[in-house]
Amino acid sequence: ADDRSITEHSAAELRLNIDIRFFSDSNRFLHFLETPDTASLILLDYNSKPDNGLEVLKKIKSDDRHNGIPVVILSDSTVKKYRAECYAHGASSFIRKPSRVDKTNATIKAFFDYWFHVVEV
Repeated sequence: ADDRSITEHSAAELRLNIDIRFFSDSNRFLHFLETPDTASLILLDYNSKPDNGLEVLKKIKSDDRHNGIPVVILSDSTVKKYRAECYAHGASSFIRKPSRVDKTNATIKAFFDYWFHVVEV
């Protein structure tokens, strides 16, 4: 809930006109991908349940309808193996969650700046 709040607040502060959708678990997200709505960017928590972020990433990248969508993995883990596996399976970026709220806010703002002002999705 905190990450959701910070994300929404950061997008509002930056005056981004984007549709942000949150899903409470990986099954709900994967069900969303079956709808006609199309995501232009996916921010995926590595610790999602019931499938973790790596498993969800593999499913996204194995589907021709979605494998071109950039997927950014968000994790609080410092385990290099997780990061390497995500990149090996097509993650566009891997962001480690800061432990402090002020740093989390800055990280989310930098994320939005990069994905919505620097590159084109």
